[in-house]
Amino acid sequence: QLGESSQQDRLASLEITKGKIQPAITSGEYTITAEVLKQYPPFIKLCRERGLDISKIRVDPWCPGYFTEADAPTKRLLWPSLYYQEEERDNIY
Repeated sequence: QLGESSQQDRLASLEITKGKIQPAITSGEYTITAEVLKQYPPFIKLCRERGLDISKIRVDPWCPGYFTEADAPTKRLLWPSLYYQEEERDNIY
């Protein structure tokens, strides 16, 4: 029943597993990805060369994940998908 505590609701054990796992990507990390990318000089240069207004570029970061220990990341990784939103009403997807 709601409000009742049970054995299932309690932490049974705690094991520290250094280097084996990573916590979920936070909303702050997703936000920072766009900010960092738009301040990255090579990215700014490429946008200028292509005549793109950097304020119209939308960054949709995704966590690439991994499937085996062989491709397990040793750093925090985000993959930025980029979209150009010409008009405010344009759907970037």
